[in-house]
Amino acid sequence: MIDQHSLLNSLTVGLMHLRHALTSALLTITLSLLVLGSLHAQSADIDAPIIALDEVASGFAGEAQVFSAKVSDDKTLVSVILYHRLTGDEAYLAQKMEKIGSTDVFTATIETDSGDNRNIEYYVQAEDAGGNKSLTGFAFDPLVRELRAGNPIIVPAATPRVSNRNRWLLAALGVLAVGVLASQAGGGSGGTQSPQDVPVNITVNPL
Repeated sequence: MIDQHSLLNSLTVGLMHLRHALTSALLTITLSLLVLGSLHAQSADIDAPIIALDEVASGFAGEAQVFSAKVSDDKTLVSVILYHRLTGDEAYLAQKMEKIGSTDVFTATIETDSGDNRNIEYYVQAEDAGGNKSLTGFAFDPLVRELRAGNPIIVPAATPRVSNRNRWLLAALGVLAVGVLASQAGGGSGGTQSPQDVPVNITVNPL
């Protein structure tokens, strides 16, 4: 005949061991999930790029308009795009902004028509490898760069210059004029003064 007391003790001990094993297993699974979650959170790209736009208020129509921005990201930056249009146009044109060397500065250049001084409406979008996007300006509320009519370029007239050859020619003519005047001063009939007695003041400036 089976001793009920011994059987009960055996079942109790078995249940205790089972509960301990289950508790250990649950604890191990929980710790593993926490570690995996932490590693996933560390490797996940959840932060969007940061854009610091160099805003220029105005420019001249007919000149190339340069747009630049400093863009940084904690992971991998995929693209920086400048969307732009002229005032009155509906569609935006997309232009990739190029990175300058190893810096965080990105630039794009837009050519303008001197006969069209409509303002440029634009915004900048940056995207990283995690699909996170940042915007400066919006399609429905763009930034604006005013275009003014270009000022005409006035080239001053060149000042006439006298060559060295012409300077010596003028000097020779001046000397000749001195001789003629001196001879006329002393060649009158019946005169008693010698040519050297008549003062003649002539200034020759060969420039």
